[in-house]
Amino acid sequence: MFPRSSGQRPAVSVLMPARNAERTISLALMSTLSAMSKDDELLVFDDGSTDKTLDKVYAAKDPRIRVISGTGNAGVAAGLNRLLHEARHEIVARMDADDLMPPWRFSRQIDAMSISTSAVFTTRVNFGSSPTSWRQRLPLPIRKEDAPILFVLENPVAHSSMMGWKRSILGAGGYRSGAAEDYDLWLRLLASGEDIRRIALPGLLYRLHADQVTRSPDWHQRYGNDVHLGMAHLALLRRLGWTGSQCWTILHGHAALGDEDYSTASDFSLFYNDVLLPKVSSIHRPRQRFLLNRLLVSK
Repeated sequence: MFPRSSGQRPAVSVLMPARNAERTISLALMSTLSAMSKDDELLVFDDGSTDKTLDKVYAAKDPRIRVISGTGNAGVAAGLNRLLHEARHEIVARMDADDLMPPWRFSRQIDAMSISTSAVFTTRVNFGSSPTSWRQRLPLPIRKEDAPILFVLENPVAHSSMMGWKRSILGAGGYRSGAAEDYDLWLRLLASGEDIRRIALPGLLYRLHADQVTRSPDWHQRYGNDVHLGMAHLALLRRLGWTGSQCWTILHGHAALGDEDYSTASDFSLFYNDVLLPKVSSIHRPRQRFLLNRLLVSK
């Protein structure tokens, strides 16, 4: 647990990139500000919005908000790196301009933070066109001991639910542009031995909509062919004891596999089932078996 002095929790810098978010950013700001203390700050990176996004931000009239302006089309990774360097506090948290959060989120995450924990996530509730169209995922915690193994097959956390140490994120190289800049960062943190965990309490209302990047027609192909993700994934596997070849494209790529790839996939399946899976908490094993089978059988 993170030590507090005089009963006060440490201050947090909240990082919110935004571009043309006029339809959702007012509610995102309102819910975020309700979870913040008077000493926290909310940094909004406006990436060249051409709608009324900035008008909505300034309409909030809260001195804790700071607007950082980009030149346009910087992208999420570049915008977040800018916000990291602008952040005044050592603890940073993420929030998206189209999501919502409950007022207890930051306090509960601070309770779960420690000097040795690089990032703490919460579980999430998905919703669609309105917050009442919600769907709850199983609110399962992820222990720091389980995280390196669970992240091998998928990214099990929502980026906008993160709270972590600024120094840890910058020490890992910050964000890199790619198909999944958040997953790439978590893989690098875990590969370097940093601790990541997720608390079971839902701390995020995650909006599902048609304009999300992961729903674009070419996203899955870019994801499976992302060189940075492949390198970070292999580095994590090396830390876990894997001595075989790169497995990222075997698990997530779309090209036809050759005989050597099938051999590697078979070896990886044995390694994951026999070496890694027995080390994971029993509550996670059914989903990991399902994911491994789905990823490999689909080939």
